Amino acid sequence: PSLAVHATARQRFLREARAAASIQHDRIVSIYQVGEDRGVPFLAMPFLRGETLERRITREGPLADCVTRRIGHELAEGLSVIHERGLIHRDIKPGNIWLEGEMARVKILDFGLARARGDVQLTVDGSIVGSPAFMAPEQANRQPVDCRADLFSMGVVLYLMASGKLPFVGDDALTTLLAVTTAEPAPLPHVHPDLETLIRRLLAKTPDERPQTAREVMAAL
Repeated sequence: PSLAVHATARQRFLREARAAASIQHDRIVSIYQVGEDRGVPFLAMPFLRGETLERRITREGPLADCVTRRIGHELAEGLSVIHERGLIHRDIKPGNIWLEGEMARVKILDFGLARARGDVQLTVDGSIVGSPAFMAPEQANRQPVDCRADLFSMGVVLYLMASGKLPFVGDDALTTLLAVTTAEPAPLPHVHPDLETLIRRLLAKTPDERPQTAREVMAAL
């Protein structure tokens, strides 16, 4: 209901609806209907069986390399579709990654921060929107972002799956953002070297040093 009275939040919600509804793909949650009920905007989506990646990591801790690779490959597949439509998700994190059914197939959720490349950000006072621990350095620094910001966030997700820990932590949002922009993640000695190398490339502070497309990440996985 707060969306109905907060103009900026309402704009973000409608942007999510438009962005997600325009994409039909197995790796992205479908949007059946967008509308309003007594002044409150809503999205109609399918009922999904399964759980979020966040819940799975909380329950199981670090995941096996083969599971991390499989989930990562499906996530990269979904991101490739989003990016090739000219969109950036901007909030890739385990809570926005659904593992559907017995096969735990990936579906990307929540386009609440998604925007077309080149669009003006819809913020109230220049504040940063997103999840600090998963945010790319350029996003944290309020610089222009492109699809490589999503790939950085994917690197954080892969690191968390592989180790059970976040690569960048702080006592609060600001110190977490400082770690994202300045700190280097701890090594992953129990992870296959090829996978660790890919994760470190994804977590590069400079976008030009990361893989340049989600399809490149798919090939590496």
